[in-house]
Amino acid sequence: MELVHGDSVFRVAPGTTPNYNKGSSLIALMNVVETTELACDREWYLRDHLQYLFPYEHLDLYGPQGGDADVLDPTRQDNKTDFQKQNVASFRTSSAHLVRGWATTGDWTGPFVRLSYQAGPDSPLAAAKGGLLGPAIKAWVKIGAAPGRIVTVPYNDLSARYDVELWGYQGPDLRGVLGGRSLDALKRGELQGAPDLVRGSPGDFSRDNLNDRDLRQVSPDAAMHPILPLHIECAWTDVDQTVWDSARGATTTTNST
Repeated sequence: MELVHGDSVFRVAPGTTPNYNKGSSLIALMNVVETTELACDREWYLRDHLQYLFPYEHLDLYGPQGGDADVLDPTRQDNKTDFQKQNVASFRTSSAHLVRGWATTGDWTGPFVRLSYQAGPDSPLAAAKGGLLGPAIKAWVKIGAAPGRIVTVPYNDLSARYDVELWGYQGPDLRGVLGGRSLDALKRGELQGAPDLVRGSPGDFSRDNLNDRDLRQVSPDAAMHPILPLHIECAWTDVDQTVWDSARGATTTTNST
């Protein structure tokens, strides 16, 4: 197998097939999911409803099979029955990751959004800073139509990343609800109540609220809307807000569905 076009498309010699079991991109993606740390213990989440977003910076793709092996420009790969072409050989995720889902305290169930940023010297923010970032960074966050604001993002020893988990919680002080590892996350600022940023409730989408209604018009700003994408803007900065991870301090935008 020959590497071509920098490191974007692998030429697969005619008569051979890629070994999808060696260095599987699917296994690599599952490993990223498995190593994702949430702020609280498992019982605080509706695990079947967790949704992950891992933006990628780079993809390595397999080229076409057979007589099209030398057609390495993806825009010219138009053989509809060639299921080898453009399979992902490997990928590199970007510095920022995102998770959303439902959290529950028993008396309350509501949405959360977790933002995570690469630690160490190789991230765009560390490069802009010219060194390590310290025990915390900050992020300007805007979720849906809610006004954006700055949040502090502490370093997480378990994930070796900067992590913050924003709950749309409006109940009593969570210090009286959580315990153990979950309470520790609250105390160090990894877990934050943020009903101004993260909106919505499972009750918004109960059957009684949906009769004869266009679902797109039901709580369109809910962070866990079942059909509408969640629009998130996030720009990362050092704790002193002197450098940003994006050009000229502009925000970076991701969409989660």
